[in-house]
Amino acid sequence: MSKSAKKKKKKKVVTKKKEEKLTFKDVLLALFFIFSFIFFLVSFATAVMPINDGFVAYPILVGVVSGFIIGFLLNKFVYRDSTIFFMILFAIILSMLFTAITLSFNRPLDRSSVKHRIVEITNKFTMGAGDGKEYYLEVKDFPKKRIQVKKDVYNDVNVGGKVDILVKEGFFHFPYIEDIIPVGINLKNLDKIPNVGVKKKEESK
Repeated sequence: MSKSAKKKKKKKVVTKKKEEKLTFKDVLLALFFIFSFIFFLVSFATAVMPINDGFVAYPILVGVVSGFIIGFLLNKFVYRDSTIFFMILFAIILSMLFTAITLSFNRPLDRSSVKHRIVEITNKFTMGAGDGKEYYLEVKDFPKKRIQVKKDVYNDVNVGGKVDILVKEGFFHFPYIEDIIPVGINLKNLDKIPNVGVKKKEESK
């Protein structure tokens, strides 16, 4: 066989590979990846975050191990392609999926009782401006040293004052803050309270 004939055959093989269409399995896998990615982003944007920021290590670890196993098995019995590619792909997909599930259902499915943690405020500050302004307190003797609070809570407390942090266990055992309540009287507004008791004593005299 001449060299020109061999080249033609090689060209034909290449063109056949380029003309391969996506199968239903490929489309399904792509949709699964997109769904997991969107679910992951939405959960981080909307869910109540656990107190411990390192919580993500657990669902990611489970996702990586499960992804390696599922990716290996699927590639062996279904796709029959690059094993390493499928193991890494499913590790990424399941890491995102398990993290999103943890965030999305840790609070809604939780039926634990509330625990009260009364802590002292060491500092208060704001970030941003306008409608996007955020209010923060720095506290002592609590795992999370900086906590975001509502505007009315921020205005009702002073440095040196205390807040009651309501903590719940979480369905997946990742504790989270249910609410934050000011404790005691706001001293900066004490001068605005009318001295009714003194007036009544003077009138009785």
